[in-house]
Amino acid sequence: MTFASDVYGFARTVCYAMFATPFPRQRHWQACSPRLAGLLDQCLAEQPAERMATFEEVLTHIDGPHTAAKAAPVAAVPGKKKDDFWGQTAEFLRKTFSPAPGATPPKKAEPTSEGIEVVAEAKKKEPEILDVVPLPPPTSEGIEVIEEAPLVKPAKKPPPQRDSRRNKRVSNEE
Repeated sequence: MTFASDVYGFARTVCYAMFATPFPRQRHWQACSPRLAGLLDQCLAEQPAERMATFEEVLTHIDGPHTAAKAAPVAAVPGKKKDDFWGQTAEFLRKTFSPAPGATPPKKAEPTSEGIEVVAEAKKKEPEILDVVPLPPPTSEGIEVIEEAPLVKPAKKPPPQRDSRRNKRVSNEE
């Protein structure tokens, strides 16, 4: 266990908290900011040598070099204990990676007239009806019986014997 493995565990925990899975898919990465995606990508590198070595590097990446040296715990959230590490960590992440004040979410794409026409045409078409051919009654025709085929019989195992001197079973396989 090294600090790099702690950074990896931290990143997996953040992924689980954000995406409800420790192994996010492409759609999850697209939903978060490029800055956060870059940070998590560095922390989740498979080789420990490729990861950030300590949390100081993580903090430097988040806030720049000026804050890593004086990194202090986040102010306590009302109603939480001062030693609530995970609560403070969650609050820190929320503050650091929340959208900028006044930011507006992207607008949803409006359906185009071309797309509406395609859907309308598809609804106008009659559903395709497939002809169902009834199955023929079962017969024995087509089944060839091979009477000269040799039968393979499993070899019988001899029953275990007892050693009369010790009154114990002795295996025949030795």
